[in-house]
Amino acid sequence: MAKITGARVFTVPTQDNAAEDRLGAQLTRWIADNPFVTMEEKHVVQSDSFLSVLVFYSGQAGENSPL
Repeated sequence: MAKITGARVFTVPTQDNAAEDRLGAQLTRWIADNPFVTMEEKHVVQSDSFLSVLVFYSGQAGENSPL
């Protein structure tokens, strides 16, 4: 595992995500927008009202190469 350089939380209402995969779309879009990030750990939490994913990552967020 590499050195953790950041974290990001994605949250959607549980009922909305059950009707359509909004959380997966948010996560996929973020990964596509940040090509120099490697997801190191992912934790999922769900309540009656919300579904959240906490992502720890290494690398540099954004579109600019860290090199």
